[in-house]
Amino acid sequence: MRCPLPEDRDEFDEAWARIVEDLTGSDSGTPAPAPPEPEATAGAAGPDPGLAALFEPLRRREPAPDAFVDNWEDEGHFVPPEPPEIPVGTPITRLAWAGALGGPTVLVLTALTGWDAPGVVTLGAGIATLAGFATLVWHMPDSHGDGWDDGARL
Repeated sequence: MRCPLPEDRDEFDEAWARIVEDLTGSDSGTPAPAPPEPEATAGAAGPDPGLAALFEPLRRREPAPDAFVDNWEDEGHFVPPEPPEIPVGTPITRLAWAGALGGPTVLVLTALTGWDAPGVVTLGAGIATLAGFATLVWHMPDSHGDGWDDGARL
């Protein structure tokens, strides 16, 4: 259902002025003055006051002071503990990681660069990958605790 448009230009302007008054919250009770004719505003500088009034509720304002934020420095804040050091690992584990990651890296680089690698390089990269992966799996722990852990750690 469409709202009927007023037939008269004055009725239309008055209806529009009521809408703007409702949006801006002004209760002057008097109808807003009719907008100036287009030829009068052609040389005027600055924004249209009607548009400024329309968008006034959308402007940013300073937030109200908040007691919680003002007292933030007075509260003791959380200081996290120092993180544990990264484990260095054994030389065998480091070599296993180097083989497991270095072998595929060599194969990908030879494929991307178009280098026709000798068979020894390709075979060595494949063996390093398989040996590194097998060593990492071999050195994995057999169990993760006593078996009664539900996963929650506090």
